Amino acid sequence: MYIVFLTALGVGLATIIGALIGFLFKKESHKFNDLILSFAAGVMLCAAVFGLIMPSLEQDTGSSIII
Repeated sequence: MYIVFLTALGVGLATIIGALIGFLFKKESHKFNDLILSFAAGVMLCAAVFGLIMPSLEQDTGSSIII
């Protein structure tokens, strides 16, 4: 339960920090916005691969949806 609380606290703080950055830097260039969005997309792709796909491959039971 302690790990879940720390994870939720970390995610919540990261969201607040990201929102504050968005409010502080309103007049940024289009190129800078593209850089930030591409970084966020890379982080989400990494989270999907290492947080979801890799554990599912480790727990493979041998059965498959595709016959």
